[in-house]
Amino acid sequence: MRRFVGIDVSKAELVIHVLPDEQVWTQPNTPLGQRALAQRLAELDCERIVLEASGGYEHALLRVLREAGLPAARMAADRPRKLAQALGLQAKTDALDARLLAIAAQHIPTTPTAVLPEHLQSLRELLDLRATLVGQRDAHRRRLEHITSPEVQRRCREVIALLNQQIQVLARQIAQQAKTCSTLPTVPGLGTILRAVLAARLPELGTLPPRKLAALVGLAPFNHDSGC
Repeated sequence: MRRFVGIDVSKAELVIHVLPDEQVWTQPNTPLGQRALAQRLAELDCERIVLEASGGYEHALLRVLREAGLPAARMAADRPRKLAQALGLQAKTDALDARLLAIAAQHIPTTPTAVLPEHLQSLRELLDLRATLVGQRDAHRRRLEHITSPEVQRRCREVIALLNQQIQVLARQIAQQAKTCSTLPTVPGLGTILRAVLAARLPELGTLPPRKLAALVGLAPFNHDSGC
């Protein structure tokens, strides 16, 4: 029997629903619980396993499932939500969400989500942190233009200086880590940060034909014909 699995992921708990035999259980969302779940699912004949993107809490579980060779896929939250509307499901609990994800696994084709190698995942997290700090620094710079109190201005400049220091430290770490990345593009004129962004955000670079790569990043035009 081919089985379809939905997993509702929260910070502390995993709720699992298996179709068509309606198996339901919970696991703690811990490394031990994730490995136990992967082992249990490996004993089933799983056609598709769907996790909803849930603010990053699903990352570790997805890695464990994919490393176990299981067909796990991350699904954007709007897709099961639209399915729920189509099915007339209004209530929202973790158990119902898990069942809805199992139904989505049955009826919405997905490809197993590729898991980034650890060095690329680490590079991506460094880039995310740098982007957050740059945003905070720029927000303080804009705020500084409207501050009239000299004391508050001084404090704001201190915060900006501290953020600049941290941004520079992160830039050095990114450059150092990028040296070990074999997928880092060598296009002349690209700065270290942009090259690192391409390597971390577009690991398919260098492995796909130009047309497929353009389609992947949304740069290839597609016809939207009707009446065909």
